[in-house]
Amino acid sequence: MNQPSSRVLWWRGTLFVLLAAWMLSGPVYRQVIGGTSPYIREWRMYGTRAVRTCKVLFEEQDAGGWSPVSRWETEGYNVTKWPGKSRRMLDTRKAANKAGRSMCAKLGEDTVLRYRRKCGHVRDGWGEWETSGNLCEVGP
Repeated sequence: MNQPSSRVLWWRGTLFVLLAAWMLSGPVYRQVIGGTSPYIREWRMYGTRAVRTCKVLFEEQDAGGWSPVSRWETEGYNVTKWPGKSRRMLDTRKAANKAGRSMCAKLGEDTVLRYRRKCGHVRDGWGEWETSGNLCEVGP
């Protein structure tokens, strides 16, 4: 079997070191030194993840104000029984309202239940909290 010449090995090693230095210098240049350059891209881990991620907290009104309600306990889920992804993801107002109405059926129609929701994106950060009206209120 033919071995590459020492000259080829030297060029491969030099190219590897230059590429590695270029890759590692980007985060250091931008994050440590605070530089900006069109030639050195911003390093972003998981740049397209968490695109429609929402945090939804359900709350029930009682005599002392608002108290948190566990969606999973209300719907009968526990550590051994877990819902599918379509029931876990509340990434739209419609999905959060649907989950809230499902909880109202379990808690009783006279319950005053609302949700607080904020959604985020990797590049923009978390949005502002949005509060719903009474989810158990029967509409016209």
